[in-house]
Amino acid sequence: MTARVLQSGIIRLDDTLQVEPLEITDPWPPARQHT
Repeated sequence: MTARVLQSGIIRLDDTLQVEPLEITDPWPPARQHT
């Protein structure tokens, strides 16, 4: 879903701000928990 969200965010600058935080917050927590 990262690729789809990124593409949508790039196309919509207004949504990018709301999509960026969600995208970065999703992959970060799980990655840190595994470490």
